Amino acid sequence: MKKSIYAQLVLIFLLIIFLGNFTSSFIAAATVESSLLAELSNSLNGVLSAAKDVYEKGEMPPNDIEKLYASGFITVKFYGNTNELIEDYNLSAENIKAVSEKPITFHDKSHGRLNLKIPISVVKSGDVYLVSVLQGNNMFANFRTIILSYNLLSILCGTIVMLIAARIIVRPIKKLTSATEKIAKGDFEVYIKRDRKDEIGQLVDNFNKMTKELAGMEMMRNSFISDISHEFKTPLTSIEGYTKLLRDCENDIKRNEYIDIITEETKRLSALSGNILLLNRIENENINLTKNSFRLDEQIRHVILLCENKWSSKNIDLNIYLDEIIYTGNEQLLFQIWLNLIDNAIKFSNHDESIEISLRKQEDKIQFSIMDYGKGMTAEQQQRMFEKFYTGDKSRNSEGNGLGLSIVKRVIDMHGGTIEVQSRLDEFTQVKIIL
Repeated sequence: MKKSIYAQLVLIFLLIIFLGNFTSSFIAAATVESSLLAELSNSLNGVLSAAKDVYEKGEMPPNDIEKLYASGFITVKFYGNTNELIEDYNLSAENIKAVSEKPITFHDKSHGRLNLKIPISVVKSGDVYLVSVLQGNNMFANFRTIILSYNLLSILCGTIVMLIAARIIVRPIKKLTSATEKIAKGDFEVYIKRDRKDEIGQLVDNFNKMTKELAGMEMMRNSFISDISHEFKTPLTSIEGYTKLLRDCENDIKRNEYIDIITEETKRLSALSGNILLLNRIENENINLTKNSFRLDEQIRHVILLCENKWSSKNIDLNIYLDEIIYTGNEQLLFQIWLNLIDNAIKFSNHDESIEISLRKQEDKIQFSIMDYGKGMTAEQQQRMFEKFYTGDKSRNSEGNGLGLSIVKRVIDMHGGTIEVQSRLDEFTQVKIIL
């Protein structure tokens, strides 16, 4: 059976009301009725004492005394026969023996409803017994009936109010359930209007934020699939085309040219696959961030030597200023930073220009800086340069796949560092890393 929060709230409310009313009725019976009985007993004894005095003084006959009290709240009756007294008020012989010339109170359970104790005051005057009782003997029955009626009325009114309140509380939860089902089906454009300022309102706000982030992630996923498909498709198309040309080529020079192109495109595919795997491991925290101490300046020199072929072919002059620094970090990942930054600086520099590379110790921080005087970047390119697959070249024919700087940014974040970029189009680009 499907459980509903709406039904649970109403049932819990009814349970609380019933327990509350039961407790209050019990307390009322234990305190209010007992004190009321004591006061009534005193009143009965007082009336009976006054009637006894009038009777004994002979001021009025018994019939007139009974008539005098017959229209009042408390009645007085005279009994000469004890059997009638016992029968009318369900008293025992022991009760009659206990009666003296001073009023005494008994409780008769034979009258009224719900096993109520009705106070009876009895006094003896010679051979005559005077009895005072409440008119009608139903006061306590009415008292309990009134309490029960008010309790039932409060339960009824409370139930109606709770039904409305529970519906109001459950309504946004139903909306959230419906919206969640839509999200499960792939609809991330769901939005729930917030009309409350309580915890449910906060839940609605967080839900809307979640759907917005999911929509953004879905867009990024679609963009990622589109980008990676394009990045793989371009070199594969080149490889396929030049392979066909190579098959029918009889010119050795052309053949070697085609082989070189196929080799470069293969390297491009290999680099792309490696970068995607590395970035995926970093983003999903599946990479073991093992840290060890090593010479950071020596690592940067090693990267520069690896790129010698590229900067020497462009006749680029390197101005290198490296302090001797021992750093504790992940040597493999940091290597990717210097490799990507130096490779980019060479790639976007023109022939016969210079690149400045420095590594400085500044108090408890380490600053790496690389500056080239090549193409530079626009403000938009600077803003998006760390996005995956963003190359800044709409034609996508430039070298690179737009993953290098994404890797750089994430590795720096993993090491608790920061990166700053300053650039001016067709003038310079400077990248600073603080570790």
